[in-house]
Amino acid sequence: MTIRFYDVAGRRVHEATIGGAPGENSYRLGRPGAAGGRAAAGVYFYRSAAPGIDFRNNGQRLVLLGSARD
Repeated sequence: MTIRFYDVAGRRVHEATIGGAPGENSYRLGRPGAAGGRAAAGVYFYRSAAPGIDFRNNGQRLVLLGSARD
């Protein structure tokens, strides 16, 4: 599965290809952006894609309140 994150201007800020088992899975947004920096606080949108699967109402909103610490 591929998950893509976009900023409010519609620019893709992060993309990851992840493997998962059927059912519920999770993904931790770590270090997005071409420069490898942390995502700034704000509103982001994400979409999932997987071969052979039709995701309906796939766009979701993510509100990041602050940078997480490792």
